[in-house]
Amino acid sequence: MSFFVLPPELVYLIIECLPVQDLWNLYNTCKELRDCTVPFLFRSIEIRFEGSIPAKLNSRRLTSPPTRLLELLSDCAIHVREIDVWGDEDEIEQQFIDLLPQFTSLSGFRVSYPPDTSSFQVLLAQLAGVPSLRQLSLDYMSPRTWVLPTSFQSLRGLYLSCIEHEPGVSILPHLPALETLDLNFCCYCLDCPRNGRLPCTVLQFNQLPKLRGLSISGAREGNVICSGQSVGLQELEITFSEGLSLNSLLTAAGTNLEKIRLFDCDFLREGPMPHRVYPMLRHLVIVDSVSGLIAFQFAELPSSVRFSVHIHAEDLESVGNPSQLTDLLGSHTVDLWLSGPNDPHQIQDWTCYLAAMPNVRLKGPNWLKAQETYF
Repeated sequence: MSFFVLPPELVYLIIECLPVQDLWNLYNTCKELRDCTVPFLFRSIEIRFEGSIPAKLNSRRLTSPPTRLLELLSDCAIHVREIDVWGDEDEIEQQFIDLLPQFTSLSGFRVSYPPDTSSFQVLLAQLAGVPSLRQLSLDYMSPRTWVLPTSFQSLRGLYLSCIEHEPGVSILPHLPALETLDLNFCCYCLDCPRNGRLPCTVLQFNQLPKLRGLSISGAREGNVICSGQSVGLQELEITFSEGLSLNSLLTAAGTNLEKIRLFDCDFLREGPMPHRVYPMLRHLVIVDSVSGLIAFQFAELPSSVRFSVHIHAEDLESVGNPSQLTDLLGSHTVDLWLSGPNDPHQIQDWTCYLAAMPNVRLKGPNWLKAQETYF
């Protein structure tokens, strides 16, 4: 029985489960199978450049001239939903960039490794005119990337990863529909700044009126500057960061937060925090960030908040007066994990305080050892 006797729905169910290499094999078989394969083979495309030459398309090395790639992309543009570009820190030909408006169904674009700065800027300016684009992910972004004026009217998610160590100020463009912003500074280059200077990203919240989620990772002091206040922000996550002013970030984040997560952070030691009210807060998670815990000593949290704290026993000493911490923990139902040294003597005083609070559910091996020894 011929393969094409099968109902088209069944043929598509078979084809959509095939890996890329098998899709390429079908693509090269005959015109009928090529037509069946194109919507699946080119739904998500990855283009790898070697210098300024496109060398691979969806894992297949290109042996034909670059113009053949342009023709191929133009023919399949209507099927493309996602594009991942691996530049080679070299110039990308303008012909490729000019193709972008043809991808009328394009919803996601990722730059896994950048081209040269000039091409990067032109690429972003062209993407800003693609009305279907919803997600944009940029790796190894230079602060100079956003020099050209751009405005992504329909963008919902922006993910900036491994932001380069090149010193300079990066001011994000007007993003009226943006809902999620991820800033990932986790890059080995940040350990060796140029001339003692690091990159800086300025968040102008008046340019981000629809922002609902903000995530900052791997940041150092001076990497993030906030301007204005994000009144609609619902989720704030800060991870693997040090030297940031949590007071400034919380002020900019507004009081409508529903989720706050601080993981492995060492914030600036600041003076007394202002009194804040978080009527919408449902989750507060603080892991290995005792300096972040201190920031909420004078915050007014709803009684229904799910409060989880994981701290090392030796970090408790930096809190200072135990009563300041117990006032905060004693007012809410808290899941508290204690970890750190195996010697329970180091947390004896704290366990005495914490054990007396009925709202605190103590967990972790150190707490169990302390119980066995002292209670």
